Amino acid sequence: MSYVLGAAAQYVEGARHLPDDVDRESYLKLRMGELVQDDTDPIMQQIADQLVSHDDRGQFLAGVDIFLRGIEQQVATRRSHP
Repeated sequence: MSYVLGAAAQYVEGARHLPDDVDRESYLKLRMGELVQDDTDPIMQQIADQLVSHDDRGQFLAGVDIFLRGIEQQVATRRSHP
């Protein structure tokens, strides 16, 4: 439950900073460009590129899936060892 609520709070907070007339990808490209424009470290550029294409929804759903599989495993273990 904490995972779901924590992730939801994080996404809502992030959405508050997104201007109404800008889509998420454009906003992230702009911000990442500003953050790495003076950074000559190639790793920072690579990280910035990954952040722009990062799938928040996919990551959230993967976390929910891990959580649900854990519950399923606990239920199965309890049923097999009463």
